[in-house]
Amino acid sequence: KMQLYGLKILHSFLKKESLKSNAILELTTYTKTVTCLIDMLGWTSEQDKDIRSFATNVMVELADNLRVVSIPGAMQFIASLLDIVHGQNIKDPLLDIGSPRCWRWITKHWSVPEEEPSTDQDLLPVQGMLILDKLASLDIENCIEISRSTGLISKIVEFTSKRTDLTNINETHQTLLKCSSLKLLTRLASTKGKFGVTMCQMITKHPFLLSNLAEILDNNGSSQELRELTAQLIRNLAMGGNVKEIGHIPMIISRLMDAFLSRSAPSSTDTDQLLRMIAGQELALLAMESANNCLLMLAEPGYVFIK
Repeated sequence: KMQLYGLKILHSFLKKESLKSNAILELTTYTKTVTCLIDMLGWTSEQDKDIRSFATNVMVELADNLRVVSIPGAMQFIASLLDIVHGQNIKDPLLDIGSPRCWRWITKHWSVPEEEPSTDQDLLPVQGMLILDKLASLDIENCIEISRSTGLISKIVEFTSKRTDLTNINETHQTLLKCSSLKLLTRLASTKGKFGVTMCQMITKHPFLLSNLAEILDNNGSSQELRELTAQLIRNLAMGGNVKEIGHIPMIISRLMDAFLSRSAPSSTDTDQLLRMIAGQELALLAMESANNCLLMLAEPGYVFIK
């Protein structure tokens, strides 16, 4: 109970703008504190689910201030949040949330808060991908750690498809997982420099990624947000030098053509215009780097480039 109360207090600090900066400074000053919090992400036994959930919430608030390279096993524990089915129970280590000074600061400013109602955003894989997104946005060292984590990229990519194996996840959560995955992959694919090219290649190497993206673009039931995220990811992958691989899935080019030179009545909404702009950028990249892609575009029925 003391562990859970402590996590609730920490989370409350981090949600209060007046306290957040000091709380982050206190927490990140002590590597041992952060290590304990990250360890909790791997507590998969049923009796520890509340502790794991609040530890995840705390890590979401801390992630864009953390460099995890110095924390052994950090990526393994964070990656465990993406596992829908829990693995073996992990023995609970004794919690040492940090120094006495840290605890004095906590007890001085706060009492144990009421438990907040859970939301869709509390879905652990969504939270896990948000943590990874924030880590990746901080610096390239975190991106390198993500790339080195065995099987992590594959776990992320798997959420870009409709998971028929997840019978306990409803349609709303499926869409939320898909959006989270696309956002994270787009972030990783936007990494600059030579490592950014390597990261794009790692992502594209997944055997089902491009077909999953094509399915999202081809599905009339896909939301505008899903289509935009998919288009942004394809654009970033193309900029990373994966033009030929993308061209191997004609459906992608076909749907990008549809978004850019829509057969339907033109829309003036900002979201439609954004999707059209992104699709145009992608088509330009795909055409410049591959004659075969140009032929696919010209062969697409129903469009006239020159009037």
